[in-house]
Amino acid sequence: MKKNNETRASESPALIALFLTIFTFCFALISCSDCQDEMTGSLTISVGGGNSRTILAWDTIDSSNLKHEVELTDSEGTVHTASIPAGTTAQASFTSLPLGSCTIKVEGIGPSSPTDVRAIGSLTTTINAGSTTRAAVLMGPPSGKLGISITCPIDSAVTLSPIKAGNYTEREATFTVEVSGVLNATDAASIGLSLTPANFSFSGNNVGGGNYSNGILTFNVTAEYDDGPVAISSVNITVSGFSQIPSGYSAYAGGSKSAGDNVPVIAGALSSNPIPITKANIAAFNRYVTDASSIKAKALTKHYKLTEDIVAGDLRGDLAGNNNWVAIGDSSDRFSGSFDGNGKTITGLKIDTSSRYQGLFGVMNQDANVKNLGLLGVNITSSSDSIGGITGYYGGAPGSGVIEKCYVTGTITGSSSNSEHVGGIVGQLANGVTIQNCYTSATVVGSCRVGGISGCNYSTIQDCYTLGDVRANDTGVLDTCIGGIVGANADIVSAGTVKNCYATGNITGWNFVGGIAGINDGLGTVQNCVALNINIIRLASSTSTDFGRVAGDDASSMSVSANKARSDMVVITSTVTDIDKNGTGLAINGTVPLSNVFSGWGIGWTIPNGNMVIGCNLPKLQGFSASQTTPTLP
Repeated sequence: MKKNNETRASESPALIALFLTIFTFCFALISCSDCQDEMTGSLTISVGGGNSRTILAWDTIDSSNLKHEVELTDSEGTVHTASIPAGTTAQASFTSLPLGSCTIKVEGIGPSSPTDVRAIGSLTTTINAGSTTRAAVLMGPPSGKLGISITCPIDSAVTLSPIKAGNYTEREATFTVEVSGVLNATDAASIGLSLTPANFSFSGNNVGGGNYSNGILTFNVTAEYDDGPVAISSVNITVSGFSQIPSGYSAYAGGSKSAGDNVPVIAGALSSNPIPITKANIAAFNRYVTDASSIKAKALTKHYKLTEDIVAGDLRGDLAGNNNWVAIGDSSDRFSGSFDGNGKTITGLKIDTSSRYQGLFGVMNQDANVKNLGLLGVNITSSSDSIGGITGYYGGAPGSGVIEKCYVTGTITGSSSNSEHVGGIVGQLANGVTIQNCYTSATVVGSCRVGGISGCNYSTIQDCYTLGDVRANDTGVLDTCIGGIVGANADIVSAGTVKNCYATGNITGWNFVGGIAGINDGLGTVQNCVALNINIIRLASSTSTDFGRVAGDDASSMSVSANKARSDMVVITSTVTDIDKNGTGLAINGTVPLSNVFSGWGIGWTIPNGNMVIGCNLPKLQGFSASQTTPTLP
């Protein structure tokens, strides 16, 4: 028994030591828990409306309709997130956060689209040890201002041009502008857009003109080109800002649309940017440049280009009788632009009127240009004056205008005793302009001053030829002045020059009748021309002798020189001798080379090989279509 008592006594120190170890460990655990409470803190975030939401003018928004995404970055850079579903109390709580400064960001999203950001708020606060920090996050628009995005670019297939099929109002393009960050329909109704540039008018961008849905305000904008003479080929339509925003919104100054949203503009203000004329819009084109409206004055200054061949059925069908065209330009409003036929043709143009200034164009000023155009089978008739295939009147002052590489077939008729100044290309060629590299096979008829190219000439006609008959209409006018190229060339005040031209048709009149010019008057010059007409015919009731192979009369103080004419030409009833107005005779017997006959004619002509003989090919102009008929000697 004694031994056992001694044994227990010896074991007591070990038990005591074990007990002390366990006690110390538990105490340490309790001490660490208290330390942790002292090293961390908690945060509760309230977001949205109520008294905590006092900025700007958006207190009518019910934050319970928004889903809130909360992002907290603590003092150690760790990111904590929480999501508060819509319809719940807008709070988020975080615990065991390290002490110190933290940043909180909240996005209010919804209610229908997960990407429909409606509001953003943020703050910085401090986490204190052992306590809960409460923070109220005030919600505002994204980045503190409205955001603009143009989500629907202008249709790249749309081109702003004055003319389209059936009308001349193709001046509109549409596009969509979306404004994000608008928090309610009431605010949306107070927002409008400002757009540029000038020379356009815009609709659909006015205050209250947008459609609001789920935080997005959409404007469907129409840009209308105002048809002014703007020297542009494209335009960048820009949202330059807001015309109005509600109180409290920060204005966003907008920005240019991307380059891909440039709108092609065919204004026709530059010859390099002509308005295209097609089968579909040529009737509208004729109305565009002739209708009595404010548009007409602008239209007459523009540049146009024919892009395909036109037939009679494409022309106007809204005119009286069988007419399908109204001559473009008159004495009050002259055409001053350009028309490029582009190697195409217009077939079957018909005008029958009692008005003056008739043709494809009525009156063209001294700077207007027409080129590369064929008029086939025209039927132009007027009982008045100034009638031509291309234009009734051209020029009038020093200018740079040219009609070139044009041709006309059909009939051009002045039907009364008043029908003077009638020509295959131009009725009256006034000063300051030029006709060159043109030809006609049209039959041309008038009372006085009638010519295959022009009825009268006070400028320059060069490098042209005519194949059709030219004659007086036998209405009793005595001084007819009928010529294969020009009826009356110049006068004592205004000069006129005809050079490097030939004619083959029969020429008929009362007096002053010639193969090239009816009369070469005053300051006129006819030089290096070739008269290849078979007959110069005097009307039966006339007894005049003012007829000639080249000119019916030469009253010019200038010259009729270096001209040639076929020797077998019959003037009135017989052949004539070689004098100035008759030119140097050409034997039509196969002995005279064509290269000699047309010597000195410049570039732009194709001179055939061979000699002068009936049926031989004659020179033709270069630069016309392959279908151009090669002229032959009658």
